[in-house]
Amino acid sequence: GFGIGINATIAYFLGAQKQEKADTSATLGVACSFLHGVLLTIGTIAIMPTFLSMFTKDQEVLSMGITYSRITFGFSIIISLGIAYEKIFQSVGRMKTTMFCMMSGCILNIILDPIMIFGLGPVPQGELFQDAGYTLGSVFPMEKLKMEENVLPSWQEQPLRW
Repeated sequence: GFGIGINATIAYFLGAQKQEKADTSATLGVACSFLHGVLLTIGTIAIMPTFLSMFTKDQEVLSMGITYSRITFGFSIIISLGIAYEKIFQSVGRMKTTMFCMMSGCILNIILDPIMIFGLGPVPQGELFQDAGYTLGSVFPMEKLKMEENVLPSWQEQPLRW
């Protein structure tokens, strides 16, 4: 998808010593990934009631399925941006950064799963919310590193060029 294209174009332009085109590729890649995430979120949430009703007529099961799909597909934007950031870091040779971010998401997911599934402590029981830990735990460190280390061009410095 977009991630492989982002990675390939940035690496190609950096290898050709064309920094400005690499920056433009990163900017357009993030913009396209965001748009892709928005379209996925809207499209999947809109079609899920019809899709799930093809498999069951039980209203309780249908209601739970729709709730679950809204929660999981509601993270499509974050996941799309996370993939874009991961591929941008990889294309500039920052493999340890992407590995750290993925590991932090996995570790956070391992810690939060039992807490969210069984409702330990003040957290209410909620099997539906368990995947949020991995998603947020891997994307937010990438966003923080992006801003701190100035790996990606900022939106103000890099206007969209078609």
